[in-house]
Amino acid sequence: MRSVLDACNESDRDESGLREMSTRFAVQDDGRPVALAGYEVWNDEVAHLGVLVVPDARGRGLALTAARTAMDHAPGLVPQWRASVENPVSAAVADRLGFVRAGGQIAIEVSRSRPARA
Repeated sequence: MRSVLDACNESDRDESGLREMSTRFAVQDDGRPVALAGYEVWNDEVAHLGVLVVPDARGRGLALTAARTAMDHAPGLVPQWRASVENPVSAAVADRLGFVRAGGQIAIEVSRSRPARA
């Protein structure tokens, strides 16, 4: 699984959230791990999903396969998908999985440094 994380850039790794997820599954192609999916349980009710595919294997439906594997492993939990507006591919995978868009999210980075005084 580490090989998939290492093959992707930091932004993709962060977006997927997979590093923090304890439940993960790999999809292989000719014995090589090419995709990861996992979930984190929220409030004993929700399976917050994450998916990551190595760059040279994208566009082949592997994100869909990986996500379905994770969803099948989380019976009794409500699957939840978060997709950045800057990542239309992730939103398309969510659409193909049957997710319904239900809201928006804003992230704000707060600096601890004080502004310079004139």
